[in-house]
Order: sequence, then structure tokens, then C-alpha cells
Amino acid sequence: VSQSRYDFWGFTSRWIVDTDDTVGRSMLIATIFWQTALRAGIEIGVPLVREFWGRNLLALFSTPANIYEWSFAHMISGSGKTLITFFYVSLIALIFCRVNVFTTLGFFIVPCFLIALISGWFIGFGVTTTLGRIGTKIESIPWIFPWLVATLSAVTYSVNIVPQIVRPISLSLPLTYLFEGLRHLIKIGEYQVSQFILAAALGCIYTLIFMVLFFWMFDLHESPLYRDWE
Repeated sequence: VSQSRYDFWGFTSRWIVDTDDTVGRSMLIATIFWQTALRAGIEIGVPLVREFWGRNLLALFSTPANIYEWSFAHMISGSGKTLITFFYVSLIALIFCRVNVFTTLGFFIVPCFLIALISGWFIGFGVTTTLGRIGTKIESIPWIFPWLVATLSAVTYSVNIVPQIVRPISLSLPLTYLFEGLRHLIKIGEYQVSQFILAAALGCIYTLIFMVLFFWMFDLHESPLYRDWE
């Protein structure tokens, strides 16, 4: 399924590249970084869902490992998987669509990757915080929430396309500024450093907020997750 999705967007962008080079490349490169953020978020949100699917949550935290170690372990292992995903999707784009993200962005690819990674952590901890607060009633949220963020973050289109009523939400998301900065760079050839700094700052702030909330709420005697095993 994932491969089919990459191919779909890749071939769509390839067609647009033949029509308008900058639009097609910006769409494809933005999709690559979105997949990076999505993978980073899934690697944090989904493991928690799997733990309570297997009814293993209490057993997990009866070990010497605590919630902090569990979280940071998934952040580290997820970062490795995210890096592999990034190289894999970039290779697919190069082979099938003749779009080289490395030569297009140069060294600037490093901060772009880190912004996408941190934004993915914000998505992942947003999911785990919601699960910790509400419980298993919304166990599908690890797959719903990231695509809601993608819709509002204007991945493959300008933020000006987003309806006015929800545009303030779009402008408060870190990925919006990453994708807007990438589109400007590919179209104009100029680095809007302020956009990337704002994206990194918002990503760090949201990640820290959701991490603190997650750790705070994950007292099992207060979380609805605890009642699910009683």
C-alpha cells in the first residue's frame, strides 16, 4: 500500500514536472518530507496502541523501564527508521521521477529533515497524549491525526488554498512553514531562513508541550488506559 502511494504521487508529480518543472518538483519533495514526518509520528504513536491491543501495558511498566525510557527509546529507534524511509523514498523519486532531492536542496536538506523529524515527534506525542487522556475509545487516532495535520499543513499546495476559517490553525503548524519554504526555494531559488527557523521553533515547542503533558498524564491511576485493564 505504501509503495503504491509513493508511486501514485511520484507519477502524478512526474506528469506535472513535464508540464511545470517547479510545481512538480515542489510537490514531490514536499511529499518526501511529509512521509518523513509521518514515519516519525507513527513510530511513537502506534507502539502505544500495540501495547494495549496486546493488553501488555501494565506488564511493560512493571519492568525497570519507565515511561521516559520507553518514550526516548522509541524516539531513537524511530529516528533510524525515519532516516531509512527518507533515503528509500528519495531513491524512488530519483529513479522513477528524475527528481534529486539532494542536489535540489544541497546541505539545506539536513535542517529540513530535522524539522520534519521533530514535527513527526509532535504528531506522535500528540497522539499518545490524546490516548492517555481519553483511552482506547479512539484507538484509530494514530492514523487519523497525522492526515488531519497533513491537510492543514498544505503539503502539496499553497497555504492560501486552505479555507479562511481554518487557516489560523494551518499557520500555527510547523510543517506549514517547512513546505512553504521548500516551495519558495524550488520556485525562486532563495532560502527563506525565517520560515525554517519558525518551523523548527514551533516543532520544538509543540513536541516539548506534548511530551510534558504525556508524562504528566501517564500516571496509570489517573489515565483511562488504566481502567481499560481493570
